[in-house]
Amino acid sequence: MAWIKEEGDWVLYQDGALEQILPLATLSAQIENIDCSAMLCGTLPPIGGVRPATEFRAELYDPLLDQSIELQYRSECLDYIS
Repeated sequence: MAWIKEEGDWVLYQDGALEQILPLATLSAQIENIDCSAMLCGTLPPIGGVRPATEFRAELYDPLLDQSIELQYRSECLDYIS
């Protein structure tokens, strides 16, 4: 599961199991001209679409070991482009 902070509240951003992530071979088979393509993958689709947020947190849970690993980070928007 993953959450982003929007207007001061944590909002569910991604939810699902690792087996829902399609293998690269499955994804690339759906592309007609693979030589002229770029693909970003390895994540679950965001709930409500991709959008910026200043804070992100996520948890990966292993039901077999009943253990989880968590991460959280904060970012800042820069007022310039280099």
